Amino acid sequence: GGLFGHVGTGTVENVETTANATIRGNMAGLAFGGIGQGANVSTVRVTASTDSRINAYTYGGFVAGEVSGNLSESVVYNSGSSLSSFSIVGQTPFAVGGIAGVLSGGNISKAVMRQSFSVSEKLSASNTYSTIESVGGVVGIVRSSGSRISYISETIVEADIQATQNLGGAIGYVVT
Repeated sequence: GGLFGHVGTGTVENVETTANATIRGNMAGLAFGGIGQGANVSTVRVTASTDSRINAYTYGGFVAGEVSGNLSESVVYNSGSSLSSFSIVGQTPFAVGGIAGVLSGGNISKAVMRQSFSVSEKLSASNTYSTIESVGGVVGIVRSSGSRISYISETIVEADIQATQNLGGAIGYVVT
């Protein structure tokens, strides 16, 4: 992640980033790579610039690549233009989202997504296209983690999102 690689346990509060960077990793976000099962993160503000790039190999989001813990009161502000922040570099990620790429047995509450974005396809050497399969305004993929159920509550999406596969205004794909 841009500020934190992975927060496994503990509490993190009042995080703000105005990102003008390229973030590359398995779980990639402008603020966090991952928010672990034992972590409580609150009051996160993210503003991406037109130069921000999230090159996630598996999951990517403006706030976090993966959320398995608790994320509350997060806002992704509108930069004034639609961004092509999610790029396919090397490996094609499974999912990306405005807040997080994957919610895996965690909780996201009071999230506001205002940044419009699009995801791109990539033409390979064999003339086939690679594309991110699941894209959501809040989360790309929602799934449980063992007996832990994922929860999303009190979210708002005020953004235009463009993708060629599973696209949802809030959630791209739910795994049961």
